[in-house]
Amino acid sequence: MRKHISETRDQRRAVAALAIVASMVLPATGRAGGVTGEATEFTQLANNAELISLVGKSAEQVNNQITQINQLAEQIQNQLKIYENMLQNTAQLPDHVWGQVESDLNRLQSIVGQGQGIAFSMGNIDDQLKQRFQSYSKMQTNLPTQANFSRRTSPGPTLTGTPSPVR
Repeated sequence: MRKHISETRDQRRAVAALAIVASMVLPATGRAGGVTGEATEFTQLANNAELISLVGKSAEQVNNQITQINQLAEQIQNQLKIYENMLQNTAQLPDHVWGQVESDLNRLQSIVGQGQGIAFSMGNIDDQLKQRFQSYSKMQTNLPTQANFSRRTSPGPTLTGTPSPVR
């Protein structure tokens, strides 16, 4: 039995050694790219050349974007210089111009205050008219929209005739 096991081991070793020698002596006759659609070395080189071309185009696009960013930065710097000049020119205005601007602003503030006072006074006019004139109260309740005259923004019905006072 021992002889049988050692014979099979020797046979296996001999077959393995023969396979190694045959692979070194005989030329390889395989075809490239059997799995990848029969690609050859030429098509692989062409693909690599195309990839290199794409990398070059990408680098060119990046350079163009950097140039655009630099141009935008220059434009922003120019705008900042313009604003700085405007501030300097404004600060150098003579005092009489500033005095005139200040008086105009004070006058505008006064006008706005007067307008607010008039608006406040007009807010109560409906209530006062209702209390003093019964015909005004009836006319207002007969309006289709129940609108009052002091808050209306569009033209609408107007008072005709003289209202009679409430007694």
